[in-house]
Amino acid sequence: MPSFHGDPGHPAAAAKLPEQDRSKASHERMIAATRQLIAHHGSDDFTLKDVALAGKVSVGSIYLRYPSKDRLIRTALSLELDRIAAEEVQMIRSVLNKAFNLAEAVALYIEGYGHLLAANALILRTAMNRAEHDRELSGIGKAQAEHSVAAAMQIFLAFPEEIGGPRKRAKADVAFRLIFAALAREFGLGATRDSARWIDWAAFRTELALACLAYLQHAP
Repeated sequence: MPSFHGDPGHPAAAAKLPEQDRSKASHERMIAATRQLIAHHGSDDFTLKDVALAGKVSVGSIYLRYPSKDRLIRTALSLELDRIAAEEVQMIRSVLNKAFNLAEAVALYIEGYGHLLAANALILRTAMNRAEHDRELSGIGKAQAEHSVAAAMQIFLAFPEEIGGPRKRAKADVAFRLIFAALAREFGLGATRDSARWIDWAAFRTELALACLAYLQHAP
């Protein structure tokens, strides 16, 4: 029997396209529903029935693609981390295009990175929690964390003449870690989930920028 696989012009192949399209659309809905539920709950505390209802798919169709809830959530979170990484790249480009000195670079970076973390805090919190017992997700998260370090250092090191002392790369690395620690604490991305008190974001952002700038410019 002749094979038509790979021949899109064959009538039998063409007849399969609508089914394939429906399958793709169904998969996109289940992934989108999983993302939405994670963002809504701030955790993975929901069932596959919840996914099916939100995505207008059957539980059976989910199991056809994913043998477990864990696999589905891992896929959804991996796609979300990719999206966040792409948004971070755009933010970094914007900072590099706008900043004319180290002070502007630090302030713009803190503003942009802070908004990125705030907008995606529930997704990131869930990913961090699951990464503690999911090696694959942990690997993805670590790779993207290393990218974030490199991106921030790229911004700070764009003004090397303004960084005091000879250890410029080390200081740029520490500055990022100070920024991330402060912002992660504020948005509940660390071991302590909630800030101890309300803080004015604009004032906090300004003070954090001044502290990091002073550290970077100090020449021991």
